[in-house]
Amino acid sequence: MKTFFCFSAFCLAIVAALSSSFAQPPDSLWAHTYGGANEEVGYNVRQTGDGGYIVVGQTNSFGAGDADIWLLKTNANGDSLWSRTFGGLAFDGAYFVRQTTDSGFVLAGFTESFGTGGRDFWLVKTRRDPVSAGDPFILHPFCFPQSVQSGDGDHVRSGQGRPRFAARVRSVRKRSGCA
Repeated sequence: MKTFFCFSAFCLAIVAALSSSFAQPPDSLWAHTYGGANEEVGYNVRQTGDGGYIVVGQTNSFGAGDADIWLLKTNANGDSLWSRTFGGLAFDGAYFVRQTTDSGFVLAGFTESFGTGGRDFWLVKTRRDPVSAGDPFILHPFCFPQSVQSGDGDHVRSGQGRPRFAARVRSVRKRSGCA
């Protein structure tokens, strides 16, 4: 009985030691917060070709109105390199970002500031550095939650609508808004 008790206690000690080592959260390499005095939300993050990250979401602290699209670029350590807002006086946001073959970015979101009324899809194509390069390229059909750049440089989008659909965009026109 004494041997059984010692063996059981030994097994319990090993299980406790192993489970506590497996229950530990992973070590963080870095953690940063971004934003201003109001609410900011990041909806999508992607690693960029230079090893940094691009984040897209919404900001209520910066920009022109109620909420705007917020595009934030960081280096590999998460340090902010630049940020840009897109939007008008109403509620705007984006849920998707991808780096394009020309090192710019394509954002898929929505706008209540521009378009035909209500909430319209908003597609924004930026240059490599949208902060110093001037206005981005802008398009806007309906609601496309997914966008992929094809091998020939076109953008293929799928999304919601009545009925559901997919679209391929070959040319991007420079526009000042979605009207």
